Amino acid sequence: MQESSSAEENPFAEEISFQLTQRSCMAEECEENIVYGMALYRGTALEGEVADISSHRSVVERLMELCRRNGVTETTLFDVVEDFLD
Repeated sequence: MQESSSAEENPFAEEISFQLTQRSCMAEECEENIVYGMALYRGTALEGEVADISSHRSVVERLMELCRRNGVTETTLFDVVEDFLD
């Protein structure tokens, strides 16, 4: 049985969305570099965030698109990011 986050199938389910995050790198070897991550929202509530995925914005944008298309939820977010980076 497949879980769905579609509001059409469950009118009471809040829609999941992803947002690009941007921060300065905290490690000494990359100070002042920008790193990108992503945040997962259910409705307006922040449900999960992975802050330092890549220093390449396009990589994180691609990952977010894959997450959107494949119905990634807060339960599977960290495993999906880990698999993507491996």
